[in-house]
Amino acid sequence: DGPLLAAIADESIAKLPLLNAQDLSNTLWAMAKLEMAHLPLLDAVTAESMKKIDEFNPQSISNSGWALATLLLDGQPVMASLAAAALEKLPRFERQSISNFIWSCAKLQHKDEELIEAVAMAAVEGISTFDPQALSNTLWSFANLEYW
Repeated sequence: DGPLLAAIADESIAKLPLLNAQDLSNTLWAMAKLEMAHLPLLDAVTAESMKKIDEFNPQSISNSGWALATLLLDGQPVMASLAAAALEKLPRFERQSISNFIWSCAKLQHKDEELIEAVAMAAVEGISTFDPQALSNTLWSFANLEYW
C-alpha cells in the first residue's frame, strides 16, 4: 500500500463511527477493487459493519459480501451478519444483488441453509429477469454450495 492508501486507511479508522452503512460498504468494495488487504482497516470496517448491519440495504449487503469474497476473507463473523440481514431483506433484493450475494456465499463456502433455500426460491420467482451473467453466476454459486 502506498502512502496515500495508508493515510486514507488511518484516517478512516479514526473516523469510523461517522461512517454510515453505505460508506462502510463502499470502503470494503474499494479495498477489494484495489486488492488492498489492510488488516487494521478491514477489521475495523467489518466490526463497525456488524454494529450497523440493520442500516444496510440490499445493495450494501451484496457489495460487502462481494468485497469479502473477492478478498477471500472467509471465517469472518461479519459474513454471518450479512447473511442474516440478506435473509431478512431478501424480498427487496434485485436480481443482481441476489446473484452477487449468493456468489459471495459460494466463494467463501458460507453455507447458511435457510438463506440458500430462500435465495433459491427468490431466484425461481424472478428467474425471467436474470440476464445471462446473473444466470451463470447463480448456477455456479449453487453448484459450489452443492445445492440442487
